[in-house]
Amino acid sequence: MRVSYSWLLSPAKRDERGLSSKMNYVVYIIKSLKTAKLYIGYTSNLNERLKRHNSGRSTYTKKEKPWELIYTEEVASKSDALRREKEIKSYKSGNSLRNLLNQAGIV
Repeated sequence: MRVSYSWLLSPAKRDERGLSSKMNYVVYIIKSLKTAKLYIGYTSNLNERLKRHNSGRSTYTKKEKPWELIYTEEVASKSDALRREKEIKSYKSGNSLRNLLNQAGIV
């Protein structure tokens, strides 16, 4: 599993979906600039998904926009993405999410 702790890769290393060529899905965490709320999700097209969150076309996140991308993990398959999303969501009630973001230099 490839982990990307920040959005620092140059655009030339990513395709139009915002993914590197060998990975098909990305698990991501976005943070509301309005409420500081976190949202964890996965997608096969990160750029389009972020546009949906910030345009209000995503039901769950439309009231807390704008959102900023704070964490990504690229994975090879949809099943890997779903598994990792569930794993990270299980961290929300404890220190594990804070530790993940600390290791990434985010918090």
